Amino acid sequence: MPNQDLHIPQTTGWRALLTHAQNAGGLHMSRAVEEHLVALLYRHVGADISPADIEHGLLDRLDRLLHADTSKPCVVGDQCLLFAGLLPEHAIRKGLPVSYFVEVGRNAYREYASKHRLALYEQLAEEFVVAMDVLQTLRALQSGEPCIDGLNAFHLWHELGSAHGWRVLRALTPSLPASCSTSARVH
Repeated sequence: MPNQDLHIPQTTGWRALLTHAQNAGGLHMSRAVEEHLVALLYRHVGADISPADIEHGLLDRLDRLLHADTSKPCVVGDQCLLFAGLLPEHAIRKGLPVSYFVEVGRNAYREYASKHRLALYEQLAEEFVVAMDVLQTLRALQSGEPCIDGLNAFHLWHELGSAHGWRVLRALTPSLPASCSTSARVH
C-alpha cells in the first residue's frame, strides 16, 4: 500500500468521529479498514469535519472522486463505499438501491485484491457493510435522522446483514419484519 503521508493532527478528527460512530452503533471495523477509511475521508472530504461539511458540502467535495479514474477497481470500491455510507439519499433519489453500491464496491475491492494480492482490499470487501454502517451511523449522529429510507433499510438488513439498516427499521416501526420464507404455501 502506498504511503499516505498523513499527519496525526490532520486525521485525528476523522478517527474520533469514526470511533464515536462505531461505539454508538455497536459496530467494529478492523484497524486496517478503519485506517483506510480515515485516509479516504481525509483525502476526499478534507480536514474540516463540521456537521455542515458532512451534511451539505460533501457532495461538492466528492465530485472530484466521481471524475477519478474508474478503470482502477480500488477507486470504484472507494466511490461506492463513500456513496453507500455518506450519500445514500442521492442514490435513493435516482431510484438506485443502496445495496447496488454495496455489491459493486465489494466486487471491485475483491477484484483489486485478487489482481494485486493485497489483503487490505479483501478486508475492505469483507467489512464493506460494517464500514457503510459506520458512515451511515455517523450521518445519523450528525443530522439526528437516518439517511436511508425504510425500503433500503430493509434490503440492507435482509440481504446484507446491515446492523444500521436494522436499527433504522426498528426506529420506523415496533413491528419486526416478517421472515421471507420460500416454503410458505397459500391455500
